[in-house]
Amino acid sequence: MPPVAAGGGAGAFNILMTPAVPFTAIGGANEDPTMPGAPAAVPLFRFARGVLSVALTSLDPARYPAGAVAGGRGAVAAAGPCNATITINGTTKSLISPLPSVAPAVGNQVGFRIPAAASAGATSHIDLVCNFIDPKAGLQHHETHWKGTMP
Repeated sequence: MPPVAAGGGAGAFNILMTPAVPFTAIGGANEDPTMPGAPAAVPLFRFARGVLSVALTSLDPARYPAGAVAGGRGAVAAAGPCNATITINGTTKSLISPLPSVAPAVGNQVGFRIPAAASAGATSHIDLVCNFIDPKAGLQHHETHWKGTMP
């Protein structure tokens, strides 16, 4: 895993996380969660100013919806739940649904942060699993899994 550009001040360090297992087809055990037409969804694991954080953006809202969506023409009537488990250095956070991304990012996102004294050897995992009923296609199941370790 090559580091990406630092930034955010002295001591800041970023790495791109990798899939925990190879990608499979949509609806498989580990799919590429990228929203069509968006930059690739690759989580950023970051250490800056005494904080370890991880964020996965550009999630396809059709497969990883941000909570319940009102029904309507072409809309998913009963989205979710999406269960996200994010672990950073042994601290786990469970989330019920992704959140809409904030511009300029697109799609939906998940993220978590914890205080830390140093980054060397820190690990992170993201497990995002969504099950919901699409009125046109029935039961939908999507999952994506990522891991990363700071050098």
